[in-house]
Amino acid sequence: MTNYSTKLTGSQYAAMIQIIGDIRKRKHPLREILNAVFYLLKTGC
Repeated sequence: MTNYSTKLTGSQYAAMIQIIGDIRKRKHPLREILNAVFYLLKTGC
């Protein structure tokens, strides 16, 4: 796992989970998915 400037902190992730209300089982952790989305949005890749 690489540390990017877009990586969510624990408090940011907790706030996102309160909004999303994640209860689904996933193959990949939601936190990693959100980190990837924010990285793509920031870099424009």
